[in-house]
Amino acid sequence: MPAYFSSQSFSVPLRAGFETAFVHEVGVGDFTGDGKLDVVLSYFLFPLTDRGTPVRLFAGNGSGGFTDATSQLFGTAAPTTVHARETIVADFNRDGRADVFLADHGYDANPFPGAQNGLILSSGSTGLTNATAQLPQVADYTHSAEAADIDGDGDLDIFVGNGGGGQALTTPYFLINNGSGGFTRSDAALPSALTTGAKPNHWSEAFLDVDGDGDKDLFLGSSLNSPAQLLLNNGQGAFTLSATAMPTGAANADAVDIQALDVNGDGRPDLVLSYSVFGSGDPTRQIQLLINNGQGGFADETASRLPASIQGGPWSRRVHLTDVNGDGLTDMVLSNGSSTPVYLADGLGHFVQLPNVLPGNAFDQITPGDFNADGRVDFIAWRGLFDGAEQLRVDLAVDAGTNQAGTAAAEGLLGDSDNETINGGGGNDVIFGAGGTNYLRGDEGDDYVVGGRGFDDINGNMGNDTCVSGGGDDWVVGGRDNDSLVGSAGQNLVYGNLGNDTCEGGEGNDIVRGGQDNDVLFGGAGDDYVSGDKGDDTVTGGAGADSFHTFGDAGIDRVLDFSLAQGDRVQLDPGTTYTVAQSGADTVISMTGGGQMILVGVQMSSLTPGWIFGA
Repeated sequence: MPAYFSSQSFSVPLRAGFETAFVHEVGVGDFTGDGKLDVVLSYFLFPLTDRGTPVRLFAGNGSGGFTDATSQLFGTAAPTTVHARETIVADFNRDGRADVFLADHGYDANPFPGAQNGLILSSGSTGLTNATAQLPQVADYTHSAEAADIDGDGDLDIFVGNGGGGQALTTPYFLINNGSGGFTRSDAALPSALTTGAKPNHWSEAFLDVDGDGDKDLFLGSSLNSPAQLLLNNGQGAFTLSATAMPTGAANADAVDIQALDVNGDGRPDLVLSYSVFGSGDPTRQIQLLINNGQGGFADETASRLPASIQGGPWSRRVHLTDVNGDGLTDMVLSNGSSTPVYLADGLGHFVQLPNVLPGNAFDQITPGDFNADGRVDFIAWRGLFDGAEQLRVDLAVDAGTNQAGTAAAEGLLGDSDNETINGGGGNDVIFGAGGTNYLRGDEGDDYVVGGRGFDDINGNMGNDTCVSGGGDDWVVGGRDNDSLVGSAGQNLVYGNLGNDTCEGGEGNDIVRGGQDNDVLFGGAGDDYVSGDKGDDTVTGGAGADSFHTFGDAGIDRVLDFSLAQGDRVQLDPGTTYTVAQSGADTVISMTGGGQMILVGVQMSSLTPGWIFGA
């Protein structure tokens, strides 16, 4: 199998007094102002201890190497975390450089005393300062945080996601930015149901514009004691509870991370949520996709858009959004809990698990970033404490070449911007073309093959394959067995060939052919040529002036949406002998050779000259 990443491990010594400090959160940004990505790590002690551990900041050299620069940047005044829960990297003081907010819930056991949240601000062109003093000085139980300009004044404010019980401050609130990275606590902007009485717990949240009015609303994930809730912004930073019920996770689960993205390309923000599910053993993972319905609510479309394999296994602290393979689509990467954490977007609103791409195991905590500035997505992994040190690994993306071949195993094969030939070989493979002009073959096994932005010649070959154009003017062919084929945007040739296939042209003027056996065909938007070929086929042309092709021994085809008003016509092979008759509500074309085309719901009397041609 080709290599897509070059991996190098490195270690840093344990610090005296903090030998049992484990990383909980990782932040990536150019913190030193040199144009190279750096990494900040925040910790907790295990066994749990009510004592802060200094953060560690690793300065990147722009080639994938890192040096511990904590003492150089902070001296002895580095921020500390008792039990870090989230790291926000953003420009809080508006100087064009990355700053850091450290959410900390403190000692996670009775009496739950809480901890001071932390703040790192850029100073000058390359410096950093521990600016925690510019936050309210309070012991919070902050399980999560999120930044957005909630009041439209041009700077980033922070939602502090407090909850729980005990001695700590458990009430959520906003930190309102003064424009220079100084923050003032504000409780009044939140509904009283969140701040008084039997307060609900929400352990994660996301800012997004749900109602399309140009400001940031706030989605709060469900927990063991509360359903999910949506807070609507009035444009000036005051929030009210939406009356619309939101989808929730499992009844025995807490949402621990929420990210906003446009899954289905309709211009509206959707949500991906990670849950920690509680049972008899260690917490397990639930990942959920909520699709914005454009009416102030969301629909849970997890089952149709995510593979079942993403569920279960250890819970994942973060779902990272990034473009792993450079095809312009937003992919998902689980931070931990899976040895196959990469899920690629196929351009149709689905995500496909990519096998065997990154080294390591489910205990690695991985975070994406372009650490060598070559335009490709790399990863850094915090691996744990062993051999007397903190162990880390950097996975730098590399060019796998223009000719790639898989083996008999199930593999993930990735193209890039080059013109590539990729053959899956045996096994159930995942093949993505990305850019360029590509020749993609699934070969044996049940494969998932996605083209890229350029012209792609895609053939699933043997097995029950899913083949997707990915954009551009492509050839999408199923080969043998029962395949699912999609043309996407562009002018595509979609051909089922052998087997009972589902063929969809997508947008554009496409040629959609079923081949042999009994197929289901969709032309999609555009003026399409749609032919069931052999077998008994079910055909839908979609919007546009479509030509429905048939011939004498084609089989019995049913056209579900023939529309003379849209310019649809029936095309026969030259020399075809046929008759036309009304059969109930349908118009039936019967041909010498036994073939029939049934125009469902069409009255023969409504058809005008020219609706059928070619014979």
